[in-house]
Amino acid sequence: MLEVTDIKYIRKEVNKKGCSYSDVARRTNTDVRTVKKYADQETFRPSVKTKKNQPAPVMDPVKPTIDEWLKDDLKKKKKYRRTAKRIWQLLKDDGFEGYLYDPI
Repeated sequence: MLEVTDIKYIRKEVNKKGCSYSDVARRTNTDVRTVKKYADQETFRPSVKTKKNQPAPVMDPVKPTIDEWLKDDLKKKKKYRRTAKRIWQLLKDDGFEGYLYDPI
């Protein structure tokens, strides 16, 4: 997969400067077909992947509580903040019956 800068360079060399596909392929160390593919594109828009929020049915009931604890901990010194292990223990004491230690 080529980087965006490489693709822009290929498009500039072929379309604006009029260089041949083989010359640009030699300079960029790519295949001629790859150069042709990117040079012949009408518009180039790099795809940006967006992250979708996955549902967390186990965490949904306790998420507001954990968020509140973390906000409170930001006001404390680092030494006195809750660790992930401590949060897990507090949740278990409150009756949370989660599956694993890791998700929290």
